[in-house]
Amino acid sequence: WCDKLCELQITNRPEPYFFGAVHCPACGRFHGRIADGIYPLLTAAKVTGDMKYATAAKNAFTWAEYNVIRENGTLFNDQNSNWIGVTVFFCTSIAEALINCAEVINDEFKAKLTAQLKKSLDFCCDYIPDCNTVINYKLSIAGALAAGAKALGAESYMQKAKEIVKK
Repeated sequence: WCDKLCELQITNRPEPYFFGAVHCPACGRFHGRIADGIYPLLTAAKVTGDMKYATAAKNAFTWAEYNVIRENGTLFNDQNSNWIGVTVFFCTSIAEALINCAEVINDEFKAKLTAQLKKSLDFCCDYIPDCNTVINYKLSIAGALAAGAKALGAESYMQKAKEIVKK
């Protein structure tokens, strides 16, 4: 799966709209959720020792920064969608990557991921528990906050996760 993502990832076009995107062979579009692949790609780098996966994770994040991540830390589902609830899954991917794959993440990328995780979690803390959505988002934010607490060493996120679970 990660090999196919690497194969489909655009790295020969320097323009921010293209570089780091994964061209979907099924529909011909770029999907904003490619940034959720950061954790699996970094896990592949850790397990195999092949840093092409770490590079692909960084490239996917770079593409997302220019195309679907917004100033307030939210992530759009796709470039043609304004649904931002998926930010919670992005948080989980980043947190798990920081927790489990730190040894294959260079300092610059780690700093970007850490800053993004904090900004995205801060948004999700307020947005997800009260938004009108299906239950998987409301439960997923508790998991993302718990992972974020561990990744960032921030007990306040763990407390918020516990509050959400009790509701």
